[in-house]
Amino acid sequence: MSYLGGVLLTLVFLLVFAGAAFLVCWALYWGPRARAFRLGQSRVPVWFGIGTLVLWNPGETIVFLRNKRVRDVGDSGGRP
Repeated sequence: MSYLGGVLLTLVFLLVFAGAAFLVCWALYWGPRARAFRLGQSRVPVWFGIGTLVLWNPGETIVFLRNKRVRDVGDSGGRP
């Protein structure tokens, strides 16, 4: 196999690997996220239920807890 053939084979492998990684990310994160936005859901499971994506509406205040005590309060602009 020539040098050019090896380079092309490597590029094809990298493109296939990147495409597969994109499809996995889409199916396990971006797809459920888009479905949650479309259906107006506030919680949606991602990564086969290992995690949960929590969405909130603009203007809602978020409170961060650490050991059941208020750690920080965020504002509607997204600044903690």
